[in-house]
Amino acid sequence: MKKIIKTSILLTLIMFIITTSVIYLIPAPIIDKYSYIEFYDNENNLIYTYLNSYESTYIRLEELNEYTYNAFIAIEDDDFYEHSGFDIKRNIHSAIINIFSGSIKQGASTISQQYARNVLLNNERTISRKIKEAFYTIQIEKEYSKKKILEGYLNSLYFGHGLIGINAASYYYFNKHPSSLSIAESAMLAGLCNAPSIYSPKISTENATKRKNLVLYKMLIEDFITPQDYQTALKESLTFNFNKKIKTNLNYYIDAAISELKENNVLTKRNLQKGLKVYLNIDYSLTNEINSIISKHQSSNIDNQLGIIILEPNSNKIVYLSGGFDYSTSPYNRVIHSSRQIGSTIKPLLYYLALKNDFSPNTLLTSEETTFNIKGIGEYSPKNANNTYANEQIDMIQAIALSDNIYALKTLLLIGSENLIKLLSAFNINKIEKVPSIALGTVNTSLLKLTNIYNTFASAGKQYNPSFINKVEDSRGNKIYHSNNNFVKTLDESATLILNQMLTSTFDKSLSSYANATMSNYKANNIYAAKSGSTSSDSYVIAYNPNYTIGIWTGKDSNKTITNHTLSKQLFEEIAAVLDTKKEQRWYSTNYHTTALKYNPVTHSFDDSGKWYFFKK
Repeated sequence: MKKIIKTSILLTLIMFIITTSVIYLIPAPIIDKYSYIEFYDNENNLIYTYLNSYESTYIRLEELNEYTYNAFIAIEDDDFYEHSGFDIKRNIHSAIINIFSGSIKQGASTISQQYARNVLLNNERTISRKIKEAFYTIQIEKEYSKKKILEGYLNSLYFGHGLIGINAASYYYFNKHPSSLSIAESAMLAGLCNAPSIYSPKISTENATKRKNLVLYKMLIEDFITPQDYQTALKESLTFNFNKKIKTNLNYYIDAAISELKENNVLTKRNLQKGLKVYLNIDYSLTNEINSIISKHQSSNIDNQLGIIILEPNSNKIVYLSGGFDYSTSPYNRVIHSSRQIGSTIKPLLYYLALKNDFSPNTLLTSEETTFNIKGIGEYSPKNANNTYANEQIDMIQAIALSDNIYALKTLLLIGSENLIKLLSAFNINKIEKVPSIALGTVNTSLLKLTNIYNTFASAGKQYNPSFINKVEDSRGNKIYHSNNNFVKTLDESATLILNQMLTSTFDKSLSSYANATMSNYKANNIYAAKSGSTSSDSYVIAYNPNYTIGIWTGKDSNKTITNHTLSKQLFEEIAAVLDTKKEQRWYSTNYHTTALKYNPVTHSFDDSGKWYFFKK
């Protein structure tokens, strides 16, 4: 029997040595930023953070007053700096209290154990979870300093009401940065995290106050505060805020970036465990300026909504996005998720195909009220805006400038609707019914896809896949993901450059006759090609130059008729004024020379007083 006991003891000792050795040989998990995502702008400035799936900001320990983090040590783990992850004395004391009380009255988990549980495990009360917790606690203590453990712990704590981390809690309860917390406020936060459903001052001021006073007493006997501090803190009257941080229109971009991360399988548990640094394509300073413009127009457009996106030509970069007037009241992203009829913004595709099929900028077609008899369709009678017509021949330049519907439909009939449908499919716009009205934009798609078509014009025929993200690294700088900046040559460069030049005509007042040039009252400092478009419930402006491609939609989510069709143009003018300060004016330099010809709507002739389109050398 003695031999069996000795053998059992020896085997147990050997197993303990082996287990301990294995634990210390296995690399520690990288948990100092577990589930922590940092978002950087296109100049590598940190602009936004998520912590454990909650919006928060990671707070360094040196940003806090000593009494703030000492409050948590006092109430949760007064031997934090002495033990190596487990407080044996506290465990025994806790066990005795729980045995004699017949229930769980006191926990014994150290800060290190709680940290391991917060970021790597869950709160289920099982033996397997306790074993894993012990394993991770040893690993954490082996790998990280007490300072890093305490810092990570404070940023991973749950404070109730959907709040993770001391920064979020400080703003929610007291509307201040954690560095400004008083001793009493620090004690309140340290007390409530043990059981927010009981000790949150929003739920019970009485329970919260009793718990706060207990924390203050513990801080006193641990010499973290003086008797005078203690008395002052007891008497302090606390003012609560109970307001979460209001989300801004930046969140439209952040949400879209997170969706892109998910689509590319970046947000795996393994990657999140490493902590992520996401480098966005967003221009943050530009974002703030445009969001100010949006806010200015919101009060006078209560019943309307908007979507705005800005792309960078010759790249896949989305530098700006707002999916509505106000994210805090409507987080639905109308740029990406809303599919609507695009109206006359489809016409440049028609004219691109026309240029590829022996049309030229001075091809003449008659603009007059017309009823078409179309095989397989029957009679079709499109109308111009305000039912006005030239009642004579006009050229393609004037048709673009004035957005003539008759010219557009005749162009479609001459080039064939199947060719337009095929071209749209090249931009991933599918399931289009072969009807003549597609010439006038009875095609549904998102503003993102529509703007990408124009960005292809701006990129001289190269189509990129728009991206919110440039690259992703883990917290130690290892590359995890990089977006693809490759392009597909979708359009012919020569025809595209001619089209680009013609689309500047929408700003030219001299082309106004039976109707006004559509953008003539909304000038920009730099040269832009642009096309407006509208339906009864939608208004668009899509504009571009070699610097930026701007997509703007305004309208009603309900599809009800809108009365303000000028808002999109006003927004373009104001946004262009901001963009024009960011980069120097550029236009397209090509192997084509610009012929100085300008259309005269009275004599239907051309003279050399202007410059409109390209002829090959």
